[in-house]
Amino acid sequence: MAIPTYDWIAHYASTRGNCVAMEDLATGRSFTYVEFDQRVGRLAAGLRSRFGVARGDRVAVLAHNSSDLFELQFACARIGAVFAPMNWRLTVPELRYIVGDCEPVVMFYDPEFGDAALELSAACGVRHQCGRDPMDSAYERLIAGTADEVSPEPLTHDDIATILYTSGTTGHPKGAIITHGMRFWQTVNLTGPCRITADSTALVTLPQFHVGGLDVFANPVFHYGGKAVVMRAYDPALTLRLFTDRAANITHFIGAPAHFQFMSQLPQFAEASFNPNLLAYVAAAPVPLPLLHQWRERGLTLIQGYGMTETCGVVTMMEPSDALPKAAGARLAIFARGFDPG
Repeated sequence: MAIPTYDWIAHYASTRGNCVAMEDLATGRSFTYVEFDQRVGRLAAGLRSRFGVARGDRVAVLAHNSSDLFELQFACARIGAVFAPMNWRLTVPELRYIVGDCEPVVMFYDPEFGDAALELSAACGVRHQCGRDPMDSAYERLIAGTADEVSPEPLTHDDIATILYTSGTTGHPKGAIITHGMRFWQTVNLTGPCRITADSTALVTLPQFHVGGLDVFANPVFHYGGKAVVMRAYDPALTLRLFTDRAANITHFIGAPAHFQFMSQLPQFAEASFNPNLLAYVAAAPVPLPLLHQWRERGLTLIQGYGMTETCGVVTMMEPSDALPKAAGARLAIFARGFDPG
């Protein structure tokens, strides 16, 4: 029997409405769950009325990390559309294949990607384009000029929520399908080992065109009514400062070994005193044992994990108590998949 989905943001707008759901570090903006829900509703209505987006249609995004991208993700879900964030690091010829394969109805884009977005739209027949900027843009005018009167589309766990394109190291990029059920069970599976609750705050620095930027840990935290803090691009000094900021109270972070290496090379790392509530996860590549010991000596244990885009993120996560005694465990998982650690 197909399992129906439910709207996490609408639910918490009614139960935790005054709690902050998102903070955008680049713009200084923050939104409560009530505000988040209202913007999602207006955006969903605008997607339908302005661009004719219907159930199953793709909505492409070519943009840096932003709270706007989570609004787009949940707006798509509200009307049964499919969220398709694009890797802005790729060249236009590389993106042309992805856009042609995805066939989006509309493309949202940052100002710096405007020329690329228009070129891609012309080449691939994308009917609509919408620029976004936090202060004054077509995106903000779309939200401001639309009433929140959208009728949510009834969906099940089998319906597609997101398409994420993999790197295509052995050919063209592959569109990995993320269903609503995959996202839900990813959340359920992370709850215990990763200690996610309504008091959790996830720091998002991985790109939101990547499963780590969406589903480890922002979407699971939204599922429990917690908070996501979005960084436009990874900044080692700012990330390290947030790790130590008791007021920010970052509880969940995931990065590659390089992210932790960059932070450990900063002068301020030697005096860092980390938030005791922080759970810091490292994945995407084998982790050098000296790096694990370096962070442990500073008082923060890095917890290794392993996952894939095709699984909506995590395959396995170590318990915090096993992070050092079983440090080779995540490496063995990577080897088993056939990756060369170099």
